[in-house]
Amino acid sequence: METAQETATVAQDEKIPPKIAIFAPYIFETVYGNTRYLGTIFQFMNRSRAEPILFTQANGGFLREIEALGGQCNILPAPARLNLYGGVILAGGIAGKAMTVGCLAWYTLRIMRRFLSQRIDIVQCHDLRAVLTAGFAAKILRRKIIWYIKGELDNPLLDRIGFAMADRILFQGEANMRRLYPELINKHRHKISILRNGIDLDQVGSAENSDKTELKQELNFEDSKINIGFVGQIMRPKGLDELVSAMAEVQESHPDAALYIVGDHCTDAFLGYRTELEDKIRTLGLTNVTFTGWRADAHDIVSLMDIFVLPSHAEGVPKSVIEAMAMGKPVLTTRVGSIPDLIDHDETGLLVPAKNVKAIAENLERLITDKELRHRLGQNARALVLNKYSIKENILGLERLYQDMS
Repeated sequence: METAQETATVAQDEKIPPKIAIFAPYIFETVYGNTRYLGTIFQFMNRSRAEPILFTQANGGFLREIEALGGQCNILPAPARLNLYGGVILAGGIAGKAMTVGCLAWYTLRIMRRFLSQRIDIVQCHDLRAVLTAGFAAKILRRKIIWYIKGELDNPLLDRIGFAMADRILFQGEANMRRLYPELINKHRHKISILRNGIDLDQVGSAENSDKTELKQELNFEDSKINIGFVGQIMRPKGLDELVSAMAEVQESHPDAALYIVGDHCTDAFLGYRTELEDKIRTLGLTNVTFTGWRADAHDIVSLMDIFVLPSHAEGVPKSVIEAMAMGKPVLTTRVGSIPDLIDHDETGLLVPAKNVKAIAENLERLITDKELRHRLGQNARALVLNKYSIKENILGLERLYQDMS
């Protein structure tokens, strides 16, 4: 007969892994940044330690990718009012605010029912909207909330609500954590920690070693040019206006410099921005600028580049930069978010102020004219990323956090 001690030991060994609701309001057909990160959670998570379940507001191809990885998806369409952006969600005076509160109350009840039916233990959010949308349901049900902050904080009121609601807060680096609200960080220091971003190093290695003969032909790619790459959503906060203006200055003395913009508008809210950029390119008389659209083979394209540029106005620690560094590419990017934690200026890349055309142009000029600088920065960057930025380490960090909170 089994003793009580033996029974307890078996129960401990066979402990049911916590169920994690990954609540993600923003899921688009084309996969970028945070959506790509969500995929790696389902790809690399050890299901004996935690069971992630995706909760989102709309169906799409990405959900089929999650299901192919053995993940479970829950679609919870939200009222249209909750999908408005910026201050519009509270527009309309007292009546508009009352409508928003009513929609949120109704949606909270719906989320609660789904969390209960799925026996959710922890709710993980990657943006403030997710915290504010799913947080009330989690709090009422006494489920713990993780807020993994990927970008910069910019709303003094709502950010403080998010800090108060979350049980654990993760930043990708010290720089972004300390950028704003030092008093808020000190107040909540007991529940704040750093979890570095990471990439699939094997995937990057495969891209470097793949045959690109057909890709070069498709893109009219010329090895004799200095090829500069950007990867990301085509939207104003990515700083493409400044990059195009800087390229106009650079091409005056380096007409062989070519720019490849890899990505699309992602959502209808940014639909007209590419047209604006194309008009600007024509007005400036720029040549050698190629829009590739969204590409599943973006890694392959980056591996062809001589220089990688990301002139964003705000970021966390962007995967595109880490991946370019892993391929040994010299990176020019802006001093925003936690990028300064990743890049040491003039050692592992070049940093410039956001929205500064002159600084972008001057540093592009440095990279174009100095082959040795490109090589040194690229090799230093590769060594750093291979040593510290594996996605597997990131996921292990999440697993340890789940166990600690269960």
